[in-house]
Amino acid sequence: MTEAEPRNGTSALVVLASTAVLTALWYLVLTSMTALMEPGPWLHSAFAVAATTTIVTGLLKTLSWYTAAALGGAMAGLGVVVYRAGTWLTDPASLFAMARVDIIEGVAPMVASQPLEALLLVFTFLASVIVALIFVGAPAIAGIATSLLLLVPYAVTGVSVGGETLLLAGLALVVLVWLGASRLNLAGLVGAAAALGIAAAVVAVAPIPRDRVWNESLMLGPVSGSGVDVTIALAEDLRQPSPTVAFTYTNTAGGPTRFKLATLAEFSSTGRWYPQEEAAEGDLDVETRRSAVEQPPSPVPEQLQAVVEVEIVGLVSSWLPLPDSSSQQVTGGGGGFNPQEWIWREESNTAHSDVAVTRGGNRYMALAEPVQPTGEVAQGGAEQYLELPEDVPQAIRAAAQEVTQGSEDPLQAASALEGWFRSGDFTYDESAPYSPGTDNPFSVMEAFLETRSGFCVHFASTFAVMARSVGIPTRVAVGYVSGSEPGSQTSVRNNELHAWPEIYQDGFGWVAFEPTPGGAGVRAETGDDVPVEPEVEEEAPETPDAANPQREEIPEEDVTADDAANPVESSEGVVEGESLAGLVWLLVALIALVVLTPATTRWIKRVHRLRGVSAQMAWAEFEDTAIDLGLMGALRAQTTDALVEDLGERGILSAGSAQYLADAANAERYGTPASPIPSSALQSALDACVAELRAHASRSQRFLAVFWPRSLWDRPTPTRRS
Repeated sequence: MTEAEPRNGTSALVVLASTAVLTALWYLVLTSMTALMEPGPWLHSAFAVAATTTIVTGLLKTLSWYTAAALGGAMAGLGVVVYRAGTWLTDPASLFAMARVDIIEGVAPMVASQPLEALLLVFTFLASVIVALIFVGAPAIAGIATSLLLLVPYAVTGVSVGGETLLLAGLALVVLVWLGASRLNLAGLVGAAAALGIAAAVVAVAPIPRDRVWNESLMLGPVSGSGVDVTIALAEDLRQPSPTVAFTYTNTAGGPTRFKLATLAEFSSTGRWYPQEEAAEGDLDVETRRSAVEQPPSPVPEQLQAVVEVEIVGLVSSWLPLPDSSSQQVTGGGGGFNPQEWIWREESNTAHSDVAVTRGGNRYMALAEPVQPTGEVAQGGAEQYLELPEDVPQAIRAAAQEVTQGSEDPLQAASALEGWFRSGDFTYDESAPYSPGTDNPFSVMEAFLETRSGFCVHFASTFAVMARSVGIPTRVAVGYVSGSEPGSQTSVRNNELHAWPEIYQDGFGWVAFEPTPGGAGVRAETGDDVPVEPEVEEEAPETPDAANPQREEIPEEDVTADDAANPVESSEGVVEGESLAGLVWLLVALIALVVLTPATTRWIKRVHRLRGVSAQMAWAEFEDTAIDLGLMGALRAQTTDALVEDLGERGILSAGSAQYLADAANAERYGTPASPIPSSALQSALDACVAELRAHASRSQRFLAVFWPRSLWDRPTPTRRS
């Protein structure tokens, strides 16, 4: 055989180096899982399982005990699992049942309970054994398989493991590929690094999906850090209504409350809206009282101040839901909420965190103050809130000018626009199409004005464009709208997501308007999805009172105690069904991984050998094929000629092609051939030998040779020259 003596790629020193790199890669993978599980004892235990399996496999491989390597590594890893979680493994049914409950009710990052920790160790053990089996025959492929586990946190939460982790993993793969090369030289290292660069480029230009969570009792806020258009995400959420509770709150003042997540000011040439993400100067956290229009905020009479207590239930968001207010401050905190992790945005009373997300049990208090006269100009000026792509359609401009004609100030003009949308000529329809991103940024607005049917995103975005076209500084707010009685706990559900426009008025600041004639806004005002019939006015609406420019609001109907006490009860059946289906698919995926990984590894190894085939590579492929098909017998000697003789005596193949491969391999390894051996001749001889071996094997032997190739771990003593 060509492996009479270990070549560079399988020498003891190289095997030990590969083992060390693969162990380090396992550490990177497991630490990345802290995006799903809070760091704790599980991390050390899981790494002990993976490291033990890998290191024992590597040590035995250095002794050329290929069969014992994978088996020994598996037994060592199993010993760690039993030591750390043996009690739970005695009752696997209870283990899975209790871990399943933790998964259903949990939100990343979870605290790993003992059942969940035991389950994690089992999965780590299974994954490390599969990787160890691959590592025996193909260290680089084992590294790739391990690195794929870095996708798990992103697949579950939508949060990347971070550039530093990806860089280190990439470097580990480069080293493994280099160590597995037939010759350790600079060219091989450069080639491996180039492959890493290409892979990184592919990842960089790949489209970014929307974030996700792993069960239906949780929900992601529509404002994501993944680059998805906020209005598109909101439209998707509204088309898939869910009774999931985002959070509960108690407002000392009662009435309709707008919980703002983010404000959208940039309207791009592709028709997309983007949030105002610039952090406040000095990275002020939410414990610092601030105003959206001035620093420090103006004093507000105590009788106008309201306190809103919020408790997160199922909302997972890097944007904090805060009640709309002229000035804002978040105090208190409980259930793991740290106000110092949440930073004000520069241009609005919204808060974002780069290091945390809202999670079930978070509690905090926020101010809710009505808009007061300030006499100040908006920070940064009004220009950015007037910007529109070129060539606003005449139909949009004409409609805006006609509706606002005769208005004396922006508040009157905005009130006229609001009244026009809610006059009864427009209908609320959550099934209306919404697909911005075409060459015409105004296509959504034009279609909406023609059909006069849509939902909050249509109304808010069209209102904003029309207002800007007549010189009114406008932006779009995204969040939740809910109504409550003073001091009563109210549940805010996923179907209360909403978008509404805000206009800037000198002397007041930002004032919210509600052009949408249905949905969450109307429910908060009237307690009913059916809009109140508008009053016909003969002239333009008067300027709102200077002390309070918000329109008169009608509180929402009472929220029952049962509703507040059992916020997720109505979705329990859906949650359990979806979670069970998820577990079934996870089991199917694991089985597929176990079945396909050996076959894929063997296929890659075969392709690698046949690319520019040499005599030694051809002989190694011939011998591995005989091993995979179960045709290896007891040899009189561990030599190439003895193997050819044995297969010939048993009538498995003729000696011609096999002897040609044996002679060529011996000549290439131990001497200099009289003339170069053509690759085509070697390929033809190998094809003839493989065809004879497969013809002699049974159907079951051929099946096992594909899906359970024993040559990956069952390595006999290498054959030598006769």
